[in-house]
Amino acid sequence: MKRRLRDYRIHALAMMVLATGAACATNASPSRSGLSQQQTLTMLRAGQFAALNRYYAAVQAGYDRGRVSDEKLRSAFRRFYDASPDLAAKYESWVKETPGSYVAHLARAIYYVRVGEKSRGNLIIADTSETQLSGMETAFASASKELKTSLSLDKRPLLSVFYRLDIGKFEGDAVGNRHLLRESLAIDPKNFIVRQMYVETLMTAWGGSTDQIKRFVARSRHAGLSPGQMNDLKSAVFLDEAWIDDRKGGNFKRAATEYLAAAKLSGNDACLLCASNDLIEVADYPAAAQVLTQYLGRHPDSPTVLPQRAFVYFNLGRVADAVHDCERAAELGSAYCQYEIGKAYVFAGLGLRKDPDKGVELLRHAAAQGNTPAQKLLPIALSEQLAHPHPTGATRSPAS
Repeated sequence: MKRRLRDYRIHALAMMVLATGAACATNASPSRSGLSQQQTLTMLRAGQFAALNRYYAAVQAGYDRGRVSDEKLRSAFRRFYDASPDLAAKYESWVKETPGSYVAHLARAIYYVRVGEKSRGNLIIADTSETQLSGMETAFASASKELKTSLSLDKRPLLSVFYRLDIGKFEGDAVGNRHLLRESLAIDPKNFIVRQMYVETLMTAWGGSTDQIKRFVARSRHAGLSPGQMNDLKSAVFLDEAWIDDRKGGNFKRAATEYLAAAKLSGNDACLLCASNDLIEVADYPAAAQVLTQYLGRHPDSPTVLPQRAFVYFNLGRVADAVHDCERAAELGSAYCQYEIGKAYVFAGLGLRKDPDKGVELLRHAAAQGNTPAQKLLPIALSEQLAHPHPTGATRSPAS
């Protein structure tokens, strides 16, 4: 594979904010559309290839006949986004058992696209090892081979083109990417998903520019897309401007405003997190608290975002609110909050009643996850536990 990788750091939103599906790919519960990811992977590991062929071929047939939209088609095949190493042999067996199956070749290609992206990581080229890059290229080569085979196995292989473009985004081949866009429009002139992926290839982070995005969005106004789909494409303009303000201009306040504008257009909550990061960067804690509260209103049990709002609350002097968030995050497995709340219980901090037993338990959980401060504090906490035994189950006392 020809390497034309850009020397940039992939922003937190770059891999997910245009709805290419990272956040949506881990649906483990049964859905209205049929098989969940968990059920699909269980069948795959059990070698139930005939059943998988029947189900996913029916989904593809629904798209071929115009009964399933391109977005629902993509959503269904996101069940194959798991990049666990043990699945490689299962996909190989599936393809060998049913070599003429479009579904089998496409699913295996999707798997290797995800393996490649996982291997690449999200650091700048200087901080990315040759092993990582080689792993990405090897996986992408396997995916490309499967995608090429799949093209002749279905009359409307839109997802094959979609994932070829996903790979093309990493390669930085602008001419090749335009060809793939035209190829997708020949298959389905009103398709949205390839347009959506193509917009991502035009972002400055991938070697494009804001002006290129604007021109493409303008051309898409006559494509018969829904208002929601057009808003999603328009959001890419704000995302690109925000990325530039973040990475090149250091104008975090303006970037936050642009991320919020993108969130309003696309409904993608990842934009809220990017906005909150920038607001914290400029110490606008009131605004950051508002944005994080908006996010947690829809994702109340996020073990990564609750500690972030706790940090903001601490800086606002809202200690009780911060402790509440941190306690909940500790229950959900946040090592940082397990350390902070554990330390507070050991030494009676943050308005919590002294309870060395509970503190040691939390510190042990944090230390087991590799939290260095917890590992260092644990011996001291154990000494404190021995010196001051305390009944477990203590409750928080009123803040003094």
